[in-house]
Amino acid sequence: MPQTHSDNNASRRVVSFVVALGCVATVWLSILPRLGEHPAVRELVERNEAKGIDPSAKFYTEHPGMSQFLDNVETAHRHAGSEFWLKSRQQKVPPSPLEPPSHVP
Repeated sequence: MPQTHSDNNASRRVVSFVVALGCVATVWLSILPRLGEHPAVRELVERNEAKGIDPSAKFYTEHPGMSQFLDNVETAHRHAGSEFWLKSRQQKVPPSPLEPPSHVP
């Protein structure tokens, strides 16, 4: 019985999946651990560990220092009032080339 076109596509998808899975496994289990032993990477890991940065945190809000940062922003907002967000806009910053011109001659 000859193979149909859909059987051939299914086999090709399975092979592609296995190859992709093998590539991910190679990177995850071989390349990344070796990269972690590199002195520059090791130094960054040790620095983050010393600062208490949890690499498994999914969001910055999970970082222990975030509550202090948010308190600082809230305090600054209370002191500046409605001008809190305006101060950064009033600084002389060159316009982005992606923004349309503010006026048309």
